[in-house]
Amino acid sequence: MLVEIINWTTVFTAIANIILISIPEEIFLVMFTLILLRQFEFLESKKERGNKLRKRDIFEIFIPVLFVAVLSNVLRYSGVDDNTILFTSIFSTFSLIVAVFKQLTISGILKTFFATIISFLIIILIEFTYIAIIIYITNKTASDLNNSIYLNFIISLPERVIEYSLIAYLLLKKTTFLKANFLNTIISSKLLSGVTLCVVLFNMIVFTTIIKLVWFDKILNHLSLAFQVEIIITILIFPIFNIVTLVGTVYYIKNREMYKNFITKEEMLRFTEDLLIFTKNHEFEMIKLTLKDMENNVHDMYNV
Repeated sequence: MLVEIINWTTVFTAIANIILISIPEEIFLVMFTLILLRQFEFLESKKERGNKLRKRDIFEIFIPVLFVAVLSNVLRYSGVDDNTILFTSIFSTFSLIVAVFKQLTISGILKTFFATIISFLIIILIEFTYIAIIIYITNKTASDLNNSIYLNFIISLPERVIEYSLIAYLLLKKTTFLKANFLNTIISSKLLSGVTLCVVLFNMIVFTTIIKLVWFDKILNHLSLAFQVEIIITILIFPIFNIVTLVGTVYYIKNREMYKNFITKEEMLRFTEDLLIFTKNHEFEMIKLTLKDMENNVHDMYNV
């Protein structure tokens, strides 16, 4: 009988893991991806009930959350390796967000792809920041943590505090991070899109490799604790540095764009005022000169 074949201990363990570990993690991943996609701009609305999440919004958020949480655990308890689970989760989250939130244009698909990858990279970075140290301090293995739901849940609490604090800060403060249209700046440039993709994928590959070596193979085990911590911190500095450099470059390009638009606006206002004055005074020669200046400015602006 089917009931006799099923390993109910594994089933209950998987369900507990879905509820305590996977769903909270997926909520952060989906929420952070949607924040990058600027899906929560309605929270800034001053209208009555305009700045609240509706039941439909929550339902849409939980479609990818529940699907990926269940899928990742089915794969894990079926013996699939962690790297396959990671990339399957990334693809599933990306696909479902594209479908559920109707990001069906080329621009929307690209932005969703970048946002999903960045969100997963952030969660890997947060996990590695302290779990690697915990593994070496407690002399536990990654398998020990994964096989104990209670231990896994306790150790995941600091990570959840960091993740949800970040979400709350971005939503409540409505920072310039949300208003800068970060992803539009990236996908508007082929070079920047390529660099961003290379940086993010490179960091993910580096981190998955390091996690295998440090968490599972415990290559630092023969070193002193102080030296282990130093190496882990050094490992963290490199991806943080190149991610910060990338973000700084994007904001620099965006600020230059905004400044250029501001100067253009000021120029157009000045031209408009001059034209009004010259028209009122019937100074037609000056009108021709002003229009010529406007034409030259347009040529300079677009390098015509």
